[in-house]
Amino acid sequence: MKKYILLFSILFSIQFCFSQTNISGIVNSYAAVTAYDTCNNNCLVVSTTTGFSVSDYVLVIQMKGMQINETNTASFGSFVSYDSVGLYEKAIISSISGSTICLTNDLAIRYKLSGKVQIVKIARYPSGATVVGTIQAPAWNGSTGGIIAIEVPGTLTLNANIDATSAGFKGGKSGGAISNACNAFTNITDYATDSLTWEYKSFKGEGVANYVANKWSCRGPQASGGGGGNDHNSGGGGGANLTAGGIGGRNNEPGTFNCKGYQPGLGGLPLSSLTKDRLFLGGGGGSGHQNNAVNFQGGNGGGIIYIRANTLVGNNRWIIANGDSSRMSGQDGGSGGGAGGTIKLDIINFTGNVNLSANGGRGLSTNNAASNRCFGPGGGGSGGAILLISASIPTGMFIQTLGGAPGIVFNSSNGCNGSSNSATAGITGTTSFSKSVLPFSRSGATNCLMRRLNYSFMALAKNIQSNNLQLHTEEYPEGAHILFEKSNNGYDFSLLQEVVNTSKNNLIEIEEINPFNGNNFYKVKITKNNTILYESNIEYIYNGLNWTTEDILAYPNPLSETHKLNIVFPSTEESLEIDIFDLNGKKLNHYNMNFESTMNGHLEIDYPTGATSKMIIIQIRNHRGEQFTKKVFLN
Repeated sequence: MKKYILLFSILFSIQFCFSQTNISGIVNSYAAVTAYDTCNNNCLVVSTTTGFSVSDYVLVIQMKGMQINETNTASFGSFVSYDSVGLYEKAIISSISGSTICLTNDLAIRYKLSGKVQIVKIARYPSGATVVGTIQAPAWNGSTGGIIAIEVPGTLTLNANIDATSAGFKGGKSGGAISNACNAFTNITDYATDSLTWEYKSFKGEGVANYVANKWSCRGPQASGGGGGNDHNSGGGGGANLTAGGIGGRNNEPGTFNCKGYQPGLGGLPLSSLTKDRLFLGGGGGSGHQNNAVNFQGGNGGGIIYIRANTLVGNNRWIIANGDSSRMSGQDGGSGGGAGGTIKLDIINFTGNVNLSANGGRGLSTNNAASNRCFGPGGGGSGGAILLISASIPTGMFIQTLGGAPGIVFNSSNGCNGSSNSATAGITGTTSFSKSVLPFSRSGATNCLMRRLNYSFMALAKNIQSNNLQLHTEEYPEGAHILFEKSNNGYDFSLLQEVVNTSKNNLIEIEEINPFNGNNFYKVKITKNNTILYESNIEYIYNGLNWTTEDILAYPNPLSETHKLNIVFPSTEESLEIDIFDLNGKKLNHYNMNFESTMNGHLEIDYPTGATSKMIIIQIRNHRGEQFTKKVFLN
């Protein structure tokens, strides 16, 4: 018998190993959205369908499109209207024909195609995946790229890094050599002009706003892109994400009648004021002013990384969306660093250490060739944004969102040597917490005929133990079958109930008793003759306590024999059981709490006697089996 058990274990281990997918390199496919189908709200005309297939999960996202102040004033680059820039949603491909991709749902957001909308195939590995070589994002090319998107319903194991460094918005390009004709009386103060003459040839870094014709140069920020340094040899500004980029450095020119370069590029503007859940590439750094062709372009911003998994095995690897650091400049102004990108993680369990980095890039330093001059270094890019779908930073996770340092003046005999000469660092980025997952498109796919029927589907929590599903329309096609489906993960749906609406009721309503403990996803299909006429949005309900251990308070801790133990938890309408154990598993007390008691969210108990250890465990559970524990030390 032991031999059979051993053989089964070996076969199971082999099957598990082979079920894992080894991944590396570029795992996503990308296409620019060039038009909407004139009749079907769920169909998109794209630049290519290569790499896309029916049933693929895709991310639809608008990369740019910010409307900015376009005047040649200090207000250039400030936000006028941002509409759908940075908004995104997830959808499923239902069909592909020619250059048209149709989705199962209508898009919830009406994206502006002038804002560079792209569709990205999400790399999905239902049986688990192991990163065996660095996962990369193709650099943003002005229309597509810059994004890594991975979903693993099981376990994602990192044996290598996931890296979107420098995959974001482009740094301002290098202007090339031009003659220098400025003097002490021509202090160039422009914020936005063309690049046709010597004093204007310092390009802004790319940001969430499209470039304005003939206004792509000089010190004003390009929204989140850093401004270019003005004549003579001042530094470019750093790119931005949710926080601001650093300002470029000034150029100190020796001699009374030489031009000075006191108007460096301004840092990219922070995007933190934008409402709703948005994802941004890091802004590019502005170019430093140059006339000797010994400068380099501004640093590119970091890309976007989205990962959803049940379990992440970190193995002390890195998930990286850093901005690019500019290289050492010669005898010209230094360019700004790129801003850190954005990392969004929707992961339930973490095992082993994992490191997250969305740092801004360093500004470009300057080499003064042992002269007494002080060319302006570049400003640092801002730190990026990290969004965790959790209440706090998990144990074993290390996070960096540092702003990039400014460039430094090197090899100068002037007193500025070793300084940033007024260039500043980018501002540290942000880490935020949320329970919102990547949103699905919210309305069912329609065509010109079906749109007139005006379907709507919703799921409502009736009480803790049941959910109510409602499908409403003005008219149902004759002989249609209505299929209510459910899932506990948002991916794998099974039939809950089928209804044949022979009476043509306007409202079809069902109730599910005893839904899943925790996550419940619902959708509905309308079929006729085995053809899907309509597939709804996905509705989500959480049935359970939806607590974390941080929601439970036990005090005093440590607990002495002269005090009672207070247990405080969120108010709930569920009955609860509370057990007290010592570390040896001995049950010390048991409490049943009914509806009236749990609504108060508080239980006071006597000091537990008979413990065989100096620590006790409080265990709280509901009738569905959800369980939470808290530790208390005993004096």
